[in-house]
Amino acid sequence: MRICFFIPFLLLLACSRPRPSLSPDAVAGTWLKKAEAADGQNLWCLYYYDTCALDDAWRFATDGSYTVIDTGLRCTVTPPGGNWQLLEGRLRLDGTDYTVLRCDRELWLEGRRLRNGFAQRHELRFRRP
Repeated sequence: MRICFFIPFLLLLACSRPRPSLSPDAVAGTWLKKAEAADGQNLWCLYYYDTCALDDAWRFATDGSYTVIDTGLRCTVTPPGGNWQLLEGRLRLDGTDYTVLRCDRELWLEGRRLRNGFAQRHELRFRRP
């Protein structure tokens, strides 16, 4: 009888995904944004962004700053930059805390942010060039 309870417990442990190890060096470097969504709705498209912004690179520096580098098609407006910080296994990007779901060749972030007074689940996906 004990075995019947022990085997499912082992299966649950085997199936749980470990959180990625986070360090400033793991996040630092150049990333290409590949997806953005709010409450499941795709935001990373021409309706919300200019064509020239969809190929920009994000460079995260170890000093806690990031810059958006205008690559490919040139935009007339200078791309923004901002700040990032690691806090207890979470990544704070411009004041919004994100849970890091993956950090290897891809960086997957999920958080909640206010938009027009409503809280939204906000997802960002990046990949290394």
